[in-house]
Amino acid sequence: MGERRSRVRSPKGIRAFRARYTAEAAAGIRQLHPEINKDVREGIRRRLSDPFPGHPLHDELPGYHSLRIRSHRIIHGVNDEDKTPDIAFVGLRRNVYEQLRELLLSGSPRN
Repeated sequence: MGERRSRVRSPKGIRAFRARYTAEAAAGIRQLHPEINKDVREGIRRRLSDPFPGHPLHDELPGYHSLRIRSHRIIHGVNDEDKTPDIAFVGLRRNVYEQLRELLLSGSPRN
């Protein structure tokens, strides 16, 4: 999976954290309705100060967390080096977990 970075602007003297996006996550965000896209991006921005929001996932997706935005989910891990979120996948709740599981099983690496 490819990777993109997003920077959050911060006041002078405060470190700006960045989220990393897989190509699949970036594509999923681009396909969203503009209002949902805005909410997803805002949810990601708010989470940069707390990389462990949402519910930890288990079973076949350990190490990932799920963050609810309306009927969509942001699936993310945490970058161990700087504790910022690695956005792995964004999609509708009804099939986002299965889609990510299939993507991981197909051999696509994490960020």
